[in-house]
Amino acid sequence: MMLVAMVTLFASVAQADLVVTTATGTTGADSYVRNSNISNYGTGDVMMIYDGGGYGYDRIAYMRFDLSSLDFTVTEATIALTQTADSTTYWRTFISVYALDEHSDYGTGKLGEDWGETSIHGNNAPGANNTIDKLLDPSYTTLLGTIADPATVPALTSLTFSTNLECFNNDTNDMVTLIVVQSYPGYYSYIASKEHATLAAPTLTLTPEPATMTLLLLGLPFALRRRR
Repeated sequence: MMLVAMVTLFASVAQADLVVTTATGTTGADSYVRNSNISNYGTGDVMMIYDGGGYGYDRIAYMRFDLSSLDFTVTEATIALTQTADSTTYWRTFISVYALDEHSDYGTGKLGEDWGETSIHGNNAPGANNTIDKLLDPSYTTLLGTIADPATVPALTSLTFSTNLECFNNDTNDMVTLIVVQSYPGYYSYIASKEHATLAAPTLTLTPEPATMTLLLLGLPFALRRRR
């Protein structure tokens, strides 16, 4: 007697990572700002970060990434930065990476998350406060993690994190700004911007949920013998 048995199989359907740089799309941008200073550094090929140790002169880097192509839930993210040769003397420490939280208003005189690369400066940068060490206002920023110094420069360094992913998964304006600061007073670091002629621009890699399992039902014939 010939019967048809339904066999259940699972096929893995993988979705690729999304990789964007500060040069990707229409909203990618990078620059750095100095506290209590209206100078703009958006056209430079390096971004300087510096901790003035409470004496001013802090510098922090702003990096915005275009998320208009993001169509999945992010479970892991990696930010990759290229430390330039200028870091040789003073780069022997850690740098920290923060997300600029999404707000409709960052305070009087502050730009929004659509800040202009050639108009952002220390007095109007969103999430920055000139009265706070390292400039970062905790009301508008979230720490993502720290990156250790490379053994030699120029070098590519990166931070991978799987928590505090709301800046991607709860995004409503197709963009995210990450802010990089120096972790130790008196130290400088220099990061290649998207304008650098030879070194890689800041790069963000977003990883989706593990491959989903698609259910397949297959009708396969099996010959079954009736017991006598």
